[in-house]
Amino acid sequence: MSEIAKFDPSTLMEGVRAKIRASFVELIPDDAWNQMVKTEIDNFLLGEYDRWSNKRNDSGFQKIVREELQKAVKEKVTAVIAEFQPNWQTETNSYDVPKMLKDEIIRQAPEMFMSMIHNAVANSIQNMRIQ
Repeated sequence: MSEIAKFDPSTLMEGVRAKIRASFVELIPDDAWNQMVKTEIDNFLLGEYDRWSNKRNDSGFQKIVREELQKAVKEKVTAVIAEFQPNWQTETNSYDVPKMLKDEIIRQAPEMFMSMIHNAVANSIQNMRIQ
């Protein structure tokens, strides 16, 4: 024998709310809907344009990438320092740490400058597009 379920008006309201929400979405023309979706995706990937400062703010995607890169760099630097630190504290230091750092900076400099130039050029192009 089946039991009679107690009537819950909130369940009915959720169904009505979902039906109304779906109906309103159906009223939006395809072109307008596509533009709304494109705007949200662009805001996530490119960031929103701030008219007050006349520049584009970092996007959600850029923030996520920056956070992950910072974590990776921090882990890598910590590992490198941990590898050489015991040798720094001994009397017979077998590593010339200042020379190693200098050599590594010289080796990495072209990539660092290239990255900085790339960012400057990309920002300039983006600003020209906005204006």
